[in-house]
Order: sequence, then structure tokens, then C-alpha cells
Amino acid sequence: MRINKIVIKNFKGIRDVTLDLSKHPNGKFYTFVGLNESGKTTILEAISNFCYGKDPIITSKSETLGKVDYPDMIPIFARGNFNDTISISFTVSLSQGDHNYLLYKLKEKYSWIKNIKTNNPFSVRNEIVFSDSKFKPSPRIWDLDLEIREDKKYSKFKKIGDARNEIWQDSATILQDLFPDIIYFPSSIFDFPGRIYI
Repeated sequence: MRINKIVIKNFKGIRDVTLDLSKHPNGKFYTFVGLNESGKTTILEAISNFCYGKDPIITSKSETLGKVDYPDMIPIFARGNFNDTISISFTVSLSQGDHNYLLYKLKEKYSWIKNIKTNNPFSVRNEIVFSDSKFKPSPRIWDLDLEIREDKKYSKFKKIGDARNEIWQDSATILQDLFPDIIYFPSSIFDFPGRIYI
């Protein structure tokens, strides 16, 4: 799975920013360059929040990395009374290998499936809705269209409903596992973490 675009809205000091990663499709590493206090760290915190929520990535006796509490996500300009939504959205595309893996995993449970189609690319979004500066986290929102073809003669692709459908839910769970690992170490230059996952 490849991340094509990241959109961050209302996260800490960021009102609205889009990172287009599709311009250099062969890149595996991206560098953020900018002045001090220009938002580089905030972007990394938002991405980390998308991947891991407010739970720490690594916890040990000496370190807790990657944790951002919900009240700390409220935009600086609206901390007094925030009534809006913080949104972090990833647009991703599946490789042929990802597609084959999804089909293989679905066939383990639903042996009658012959083939699948998905919209490619598709987006996945985390939203945290605030009312009077109190948060109401919502589930991850998938813009995923899924079609299934049964293993019957002359069968055609048929659209699977929405997130209430069990096959759709299983597909989203499988695709969640394919998300690229993004690890953010906020202080690795000065205080190197005890472990780095590769």
C-alpha cells in the first residue's frame, strides 16, 4: 500500500495542509524542511496520531513516545472554545500484491468469492469532533467501495453495501494491516530511543 496524499485540518497550529506524496512515486523517504516553528513537528504529530491514536507508540520505564492528548490537538487559535472537527486524512493506493492479499484473506473466510474490485486510490480519515472544547472521537472513516464476484458461472461483480456489511468490515480490517508503518520519534536526535522498529 502506498500513501499518495495526507490532508491535515485543524490540528494544533495547522488550519489546513495537504502533502502530495504522489509527485515522486518511487520515493520511500520524505524530508520536511522549514524554518523553526513552521509546523514540521506538528505535521509529524498529526501523522503519528492517525497511525496510532493517542496511545503511545513505545512505552518503557524511561520513555513514552508518540502520545498526543486530545485537548492538546485543539488548534492554538481556538483553545478557549473549540467547536469544530480535527481531521487527518490519508489517500492510499493498493498495489497488485495488496489486491491479491486482500482477495486471499477474504477467501479464507468466504470461500465462494472469486474476485474483488476496490476503488483505487481511496481515502481513510480520522475525525475528532469537539463541542465546547470537549472531544468526541469517531471511528475511522473509510471511503472504500468494494465489489465482489461470486465463484459461479456467469456471475457479475456486485457492490457490497457499506460499513455495516460484514465483508466490507473484514476488508477494512485486512487493509488496515497493510498500512505502511510510520514511526515518529519526537526527540531522537538528542535522546535516542531504546528501540527502533524496521
